[in-house]
Amino acid sequence: MRRKTTAMWGFLAMTALSPGVQASELLVYVFGENGPAQGVTVQLNGSEATTDASGRAELDLSQGSYRVFLRREGDELGVFRLDSGQGQNADVAVRLREEGEPEINVETYDPRESLSEREGEPQGVLVGQIQSRETGAALSGARISVPGSDYSATTDANGNFELEMPRGVYEFAITHPEYGNITAEDVRVVANVTTTVGYELSVAGSGGGQLEEVTAVASYQPDTVSEQERTSESVLDVIGSEQLARFGDSNAAEATRRSVGVNVAEGKFVFVRGLGGRYTTTTLNGSSLPSTDPSRRTTPLDLFPAGVLDQVEVRKSFTPDMPGDSSAGNVQLQTRSSPEEDFLELSLGLGGNTRITGDSVMSDPSNSDTDVFGYDDGTRKLPGLVNGLTAFGRVDPQEYENAQLTELMGQSFEKNLESEKATANPDVSIGISGGQEISRGNNLYGFYGALSYDNSWSVKDEGEENTFASAGSGGELSPRNQFEFFESEHNVDLGGMLALGAEFGLDHKLDATTLVSRKTQTQTRQTSGISGENGEQLRDIEFKYEERQFVSQQVAGEHFFKDYNELEVDWQYTYSLAERYAPDRRTIRYDDLKSNDGRLV
Repeated sequence: MRRKTTAMWGFLAMTALSPGVQASELLVYVFGENGPAQGVTVQLNGSEATTDASGRAELDLSQGSYRVFLRREGDELGVFRLDSGQGQNADVAVRLREEGEPEINVETYDPRESLSEREGEPQGVLVGQIQSRETGAALSGARISVPGSDYSATTDANGNFELEMPRGVYEFAITHPEYGNITAEDVRVVANVTTTVGYELSVAGSGGGQLEEVTAVASYQPDTVSEQERTSESVLDVIGSEQLARFGDSNAAEATRRSVGVNVAEGKFVFVRGLGGRYTTTTLNGSSLPSTDPSRRTTPLDLFPAGVLDQVEVRKSFTPDMPGDSSAGNVQLQTRSSPEEDFLELSLGLGGNTRITGDSVMSDPSNSDTDVFGYDDGTRKLPGLVNGLTAFGRVDPQEYENAQLTELMGQSFEKNLESEKATANPDVSIGISGGQEISRGNNLYGFYGALSYDNSWSVKDEGEENTFASAGSGGELSPRNQFEFFESEHNVDLGGMLALGAEFGLDHKLDATTLVSRKTQTQTRQTSGISGENGEQLRDIEFKYEERQFVSQQVAGEHFFKDYNELEVDWQYTYSLAERYAPDRRTIRYDDLKSNDGRLV
């Protein structure tokens, strides 16, 4: 199917025994719209090489500044500047376009650089298979590693392994408990390219054995995070799914905090470049989102679990494709889609701390039987008498002149004016996700689904809130209010996503994405201390319960009509609903009545 972002192309190249990589070498990969581009001439300082069937060309490289030309059948395809230092290698990946200039990515580096110097550089992927020289069977349990580093992998039951590493030239040690060990030298990992290698181990061999054969299979990856940031027309930070998993971010709000110039208020509201939330917009797969907070237009990002996100983009400068009110920036959330390989994952997490787990904590007495799932079963709703007499909250009870009627309304509420004790159970998180792709002739069908559940407790103990005021002309500060507080919080998060996709031939694609996310918070806070200049004792208890829910349904399509002037039609329909339910919020204040023997009433 025709896509705006180019898919991966593969090529196969056979190399001779023990291929070495020269210390100063220019390596060029050229790809067309449909795969490797053969017959492209690469000209460098009077020397030239032509790409083979795999789209690869190699040239010796010396120190200096050069203009490298790409030509085919006398036509110039592109030209780029190359600055190379003494002993440096250069990796170039070129993607030719049907219209416009080609996309060219150049990486130069010293092949002798240390592993620490490579950290943060663009990534390449090395995948491969290890076999027995005697039988040709795949070897499981073989280990391939870079000595002195954490880069290592162990082959699976099919003898396969995969390593993601910064670009550069590496030496690998390949070991197996039942076979001889070998060393693979001068293995080149190229940025944005997946290279597959094949190694053979011999039972009779010992350390330092030679490679029998190397099969290099590479694929160009123009959609990597670093490439998006490099080619973007705006100031852009991209946080990919790998980074989300690596740092353990639980939601989009935690992920955006890793972007420079971004602050997150209250754990959910994003501020870009120091500007308020009204100057920042949030979009989901390109569509604007509503807010669950009636007092803010900013979408709370803690509603989006990391497990359903493919990547988070933070744009810090305005471009025409962004919403018009994005003067500070735009946060673009991209959800996952149908996987390229079938998978099923299940995760279970337990947590706690010595301060509260298993102990009694202050809680709201108005808990319902379904609070464990983040839903109120109706326990907290307004009594029927109050709903009826106030027309569901539209009439102020003070308008009733009948004091007895007003008193009846007050008595109809639950008598839950004092906190109670509850046990803080261990934190629990459960997640399940899976996906499958099915091929039927020229058509592809796929789905991705995910469910998540989190239940956790937290407390703020022995907190202090003090207010000071200037006393007299000397400017000295004297205490005005002195309070201590205790706060407990119970959070239940639920999330689910289902993505369906279908590709009909190469020209038509349909996607449907359903996303549901809920966050429920129960908060109990007790404040006690001295208030005001008269030193009156008081105690406040506040109960808060809040359910926030976000639901989104998106349907999108991409179509290419070759017979109609190569017409491309892209469309999307999005329905989003944000809800907030905060019933039965109560604040009870106990004052020190002097006429009542100092008791708080």
